[in-house]
Amino acid sequence: MHPAPLLRGVLFTSGLILAACSSDGPSAPPPDNNGPEPIALAIGDTVQLALAPLQRQQELYIRPSATTEVAIYFQAAPTPALVLDAMIDSAYVSYTLPATAGLTLLQNRTERVIIPAGKTLNLTVRRGEDTTSAVSFRLFAYRVNRAPEHGPATITPGVIRNDEDLETNADIDEYSLSPLAGREFVAYLATVGPADPANFSLEFADASQPVAYNAVGVNAPSAGVPLEDNASGSFKVPLTGTYVVRVTASMVSARPRYQFLVRPLVRAPETAPDTVGTDALISESLDYTGDVDEFTIHGPAGGQFNLLFESDTAAMMGAELVTFGDGVPAARAWLGGDAWNAATGMLTLPASGSIDVRVSHGHAYGVIGRGPYRIRVVPVLPGPETAPGVLAGSDSILTESIERWADRDEFTLNWPVSGMANLFLRADGSLGGMTLELTDL
Repeated sequence: MHPAPLLRGVLFTSGLILAACSSDGPSAPPPDNNGPEPIALAIGDTVQLALAPLQRQQELYIRPSATTEVAIYFQAAPTPALVLDAMIDSAYVSYTLPATAGLTLLQNRTERVIIPAGKTLNLTVRRGEDTTSAVSFRLFAYRVNRAPEHGPATITPGVIRNDEDLETNADIDEYSLSPLAGREFVAYLATVGPADPANFSLEFADASQPVAYNAVGVNAPSAGVPLEDNASGSFKVPLTGTYVVRVTASMVSARPRYQFLVRPLVRAPETAPDTVGTDALISESLDYTGDVDEFTIHGPAGGQFNLLFESDTAAMMGAELVTFGDGVPAARAWLGGDAWNAATGMLTLPASGSIDVRVSHGHAYGVIGRGPYRIRVVPVLPGPETAPGVLAGSDSILTESIERWADRDEFTLNWPVSGMANLFLRADGSLGGMTLELTDL
């Protein structure tokens, strides 16, 4: 069970009675504005006040002794006819916040505001409509503590963290890690137990930057969805240094527990060899959401082959195989529609004798994207398997077969220069896509 320290020091008043102060309160109020005296609002306290009949507004203020980050929660009753303005000295640092019907106190807040040491956060509660009756309201000044409350602030890549919760929708939990440049990761986020997690998010950012310019977001799904099923996709750390994993939520009504994982991405296959020849069968698996496997196919320069990409599981629908590298012909095989196998077409090894191949999943078709697969590296042997390779005579009839995808049969036709010939191709059975070419050698 979690304690409930959120709304401490609640003070109920009416009219213009001063609210309680703490060490975070000011030593003196800001200048009088020809209206009711401003009221000191202590960080961590909840106050209930009221605008008296004909009173247009009430001012409050927070002046902490040290730089402090806060959020102000606001609720009005019986009708939400009030608005809250927040300013630091004379500069606006937040927006005008109306009291919204149907929201609890902890669901309606300003933006997070950093109050520099020696500065004052001025709050004005005013009538948003031309009403004259008494209207009550509540304010809660929440201190934003970015450090996790229950566990260490450092994380270990590959280890699940599930020991924290968010106190309010203004709470932020920040964790740090210091990877080397070029390391790749996949981030995951989910909730633990019943909650309304639709507005949870996790971002990965450079700790030295005030704005998360390279943030990688993960929005948590509905409660009950496994952690493994909600991933960010892979991202690479550009520079060696300290990075922040930041968890926030835009709306919560309780103190929901969350779990997250920052997993190192290893591009090498887990079980299969990472280098194979031009006549091989690779059996491997995308073991987790965001996994990537990369292989090198090596052989004599100029050698020709085809890649067959296969899987027997629906979770791999949408997975793709691509070739990459300098001087490597781009090719792709994609498991889509009802196809559980696909081919790249014929590839030719470049002068280096190597072609790199990547298998990954793009979350197509709404599936998770992990499971076993096979890659068949099939050499292209242009000669026919059973029939002779030479056509001779006007009545030559050859029977041959295309045994597999990307199979290719080549024949030599000896014919007089001045002669004429017709070539016919007939397929027995359903073999769409067959072609017959006559090439001048």
